[in-house]
Amino acid sequence: MKDFNKYSKEHIHFYNKLAPVFLMDLVSKLNPKSLADLGCGDGAILFGLQQKGLLEDVDNMVAIDLSQIRLERVKNNIANVKTICSDVCDVKELKDNQLDLVICSQVIEHVDDDKKLLNEIYRVLKPGGFLYISSVVKKWYGWYFYRCNGKWVVDPTHLREYSSTKEFCDLLRDNRLKILEQKLSLFKPSIGNAFNRLLIKFGIVNEKKIRESKISSIFSKLRIPVFGYYIIEVIAKNE
Repeated sequence: MKDFNKYSKEHIHFYNKLAPVFLMDLVSKLNPKSLADLGCGDGAILFGLQQKGLLEDVDNMVAIDLSQIRLERVKNNIANVKTICSDVCDVKELKDNQLDLVICSQVIEHVDDDKKLLNEIYRVLKPGGFLYISSVVKKWYGWYFYRCNGKWVVDPTHLREYSSTKEFCDLLRDNRLKILEQKLSLFKPSIGNAFNRLLIKFGIVNEKKIRESKISSIFSKLRIPVFGYYIIEVIAKNE
């Protein structure tokens, strides 16, 4: 990305009291003592899990992102979290076999080498540790107006978009991760959040007011599907 800091400032991940249901069910059953969110962004997922009371027994919670700007937002809004500014494919601060759970949501499509990321996840998970990972599946007829590396993509920072559930799950299996559950759903971005980002970008309103506004919170729930695009969610285990 040409201007990573600018993207981090403008493409804000807004908080709400929810996290992916697939992930909430896993955390509720697993009750992990240690976890890391690789590519945490502004920490929206950890915030949602914390608001639901699902992280009360976590002794070691780590948020990792390449953007220090985003990590400052994480520290300001999430309790008892350690932050690491690092490439998620090589987190030197994390020890081998350290974590009960790794969360990696909408990240793998952004990195230069997806296999390297999966190897890093395998390294830091305890034997029998769990992974929640999600990404984008683009059908052959899918189209969106952004471009990256000469291809139409749903996000300008996407270096790849997987063509099927099979391709994505095979990638995980080939990297020593056992698939336990998988879910495919329509990709439905928030119209409200996109509008709010424009308001912030042009200085009409600041980020704090957007976060505190009940109207913005309601508006953020308005979503429309993007033709030919899906979200793939997978729960896997470190074999």
